[in-house]
Amino acid sequence: MATLKVSWLKVSWLKVSWLKVSWLKVSWLKVSRLKVSRLKVIRLKVSRLKVNWLKVS
Repeated sequence: MATLKVSWLKVSWLKVSWLKVSWLKVSWLKVSRLKVSRLKVIRLKVSRLKVNWLKVS
């Protein structure tokens, strides 16, 4: 019985660690999405600046 309990604890610990890993993956995806959107915004701003500069010059 004791060995069963130990193995069950190991399994539950594995589940918990797997959940942590998946949560990390999700948060990493969110961060990368934010980075991508920021890059897009920066590119848009740069292109607008270029257009304005061309208009001025």
